[in-house]
Amino acid sequence: MYTSLVQPHFDYCSEIWGCCNKTLSIKLQELQNRVARILLRASYDTNADSIIDKLGRRKLDTQRQINKATMVYKSLNGLAPNYLRSKFTARSNVSSYSLRDTNGKLAIPLLRTNFMRNRFSYSGAFLWNSLPVELRQANSLGTFRAGCKQFF
Repeated sequence: MYTSLVQPHFDYCSEIWGCCNKTLSIKLQELQNRVARILLRASYDTNADSIIDKLGRRKLDTQRQINKATMVYKSLNGLAPNYLRSKFTARSNVSSYSLRDTNGKLAIPLLRTNFMRNRFSYSGAFLWNSLPVELRQANSLGTFRAGCKQFF
């Protein structure tokens, strides 16, 4: 029931509210917790993390990170529209110096305001650079998603 009725709405929220502020993120997580308690007929005092694990789901912030990392992977590997690919630049293309820590990493744009932290070009590049090297060099989308689910 959760997979067919509830999960599509949370996946949609994950895409739309990917860079929401802390207050809205907490409200969405509380909604997921309530739904999980209702489906399993658990009391309000029951720990939400254990209930969500029983359903075999992830918390919404983890889902948002996996979806964002997947979208960056798709845009870098030509599986997304070209305008998304143009948002990212390889770190090795920015500098003429050969550095050790540029293998598969993206250049993070400079910020002028805190509002810019929510942009996909910044938050996606920041998240991509935090992934392990073997995950960034995954051969297929399925391999990448499986690795992301283990990493997060």
